[in-house]
Amino acid sequence: MVFAALLGYKENRKEPLAEVDTGKGIDERYFANSTAWPGLLYLMSLAEKESPEVLSGEQDQEENRVATFEQYANGGLSILKEQLESGSYTLDALAQLLATYTAPPETPEGKLREITI
Repeated sequence: MVFAALLGYKENRKEPLAEVDTGKGIDERYFANSTAWPGLLYLMSLAEKESPEVLSGEQDQEENRVATFEQYANGGLSILKEQLESGSYTLDALAQLLATYTAPPETPEGKLREITI
């Protein structure tokens, strides 16, 4: 889910979840042993909204952070599905997808470019 959310964020693809039962979104207990999980939620929301309000401990901001993650994860899962379907779900298709998104960012001159947040 984390990979899918980051992929969705990288590709600027947020997709709302269809028909989510109240209280049945992402269960944070699945990520309880991940020390990066809370920081990732804060970072994604902060990068998207560019406002320190998203860092608030208020319940509505917590819900917004989780919803942001869910929507990016949903978008990323759609990207994965599209890519894998086009490659007939082969290991080569998965390897190509990973190679595409793990290559370092380069400029046309072949030098690494600076990434700003």
